[in-house]
Amino acid sequence: MLVLAGLGLGAIVRGPETDDATAVATVAAKASDTRSGASASVFLTEHEDGVTIRATVSGLGSGTRYVLYAVTSDGDSRPVGRWTGTSPVHEVTGELSGVRLKELSFFTVSPEAGGVVVSVYLPGVAGAPVSGQPD
Repeated sequence: MLVLAGLGLGAIVRGPETDDATAVATVAAKASDTRSGASASVFLTEHEDGVTIRATVSGLGSGTRYVLYAVTSDGDSRPVGRWTGTSPVHEVTGELSGVRLKELSFFTVSPEAGGVVVSVYLPGVAGAPVSGQPD
């Protein structure tokens, strides 16, 4: 069972309102799992072609292969990045083409063999766990 110790903060920032300006939207969120000791934060930036993801992950086992997945509101799961746990903190970056911020629900850090180490829900997502609530 996944236990969230805390959900982070989110913000949407838009660029200047002019005819030739492209609006920029960003979202940030973080979470940690008290059982595994893992934590993750994600910073998302929407652009014309999709979404850029920058994640910081810590507390993972050394030598284990991990995958960062983006999960959409309709349940579709897409890999963002893969790596082997080697250091206390790992940075993951990736692009999701053809996806809008409003379509994303949460992110999971999972061992390639299966399971979930930590999930990061985006602000305002219906059904997201609330910090401090029992399983």
